[in-house]
Amino acid sequence: MDVDDDATVIKADPIAMETKLPAATVLDDTIIEPDPIALNTEIPPVSVWLADNFSEYWFKDAHNESVSGADENSIRREILFAVCFLESYIFEWTRRLVDIEEISEYFPSKSLQNKDSTYRRWLRKVWSVIFPTISLQYKDNNYRRSLKKKWKEIPVELFNKGKVNTCVKLDFSNLGKLIKFRDGLVHAAASRPLNTSSEQEKVTMPFPTKDDLRKLKHGWATTIAAKLVLDLHGQLKIEPPEYLEPYKS
Repeated sequence: MDVDDDATVIKADPIAMETKLPAATVLDDTIIEPDPIALNTEIPPVSVWLADNFSEYWFKDAHNESVSGADENSIRREILFAVCFLESYIFEWTRRLVDIEEISEYFPSKSLQNKDSTYRRWLRKVWSVIFPTISLQYKDNNYRRSLKKKWKEIPVELFNKGKVNTCVKLDFSNLGKLIKFRDGLVHAAASRPLNTSSEQEKVTMPFPTKDDLRKLKHGWATTIAAKLVLDLHGQLKIEPPEYLEPYKS
């Protein structure tokens, strides 16, 4: 193919090209010549991450119990569903803000104590000789931190890393009571026996009792959970989920 000596030669980027060009194509006085080496460039494998969302379902479960429940059993279920909502929401909200590989920095699936190494094995062996009655523990602040700590610390950590533009200060005045009720139900403290005729000074009381549950209003647990999420979104000036609309007032 004959071309003028003063024609311009352009090396085309094969990845940016949407159509295949022949070895040399003449457009007016310009030659577009694909780079044969670049055309053979291999595209790196793509990682595909799959994730489910459950927070909305947990919230709707809690809300349904709050509006349709008739006794202490519905309040019991509402408490559990409301706390499950808060556990799921803080995780799923964080997952949307960080690179997917970073999620384990905030929610480690395993403690650092499980990440053994030659140095740690040597250190543990030496430690056991010098201090045979004291076990060596590696502190991992993020592993299995409590629900309250997650809501208190993770938004601050996200701010420090530039993921959100405001360092929020949330109101946890009611969260502790909600967690106390949840813990009593989940860990069977509510089922602990009580000897009413005993005068022992140190006796572990059951909690919550059915009377404790009856004293709570339907919607108490759901409102605490909803208000916490609304407070988070309000301070960050971002729209909350639509299903929280009834709790905005």
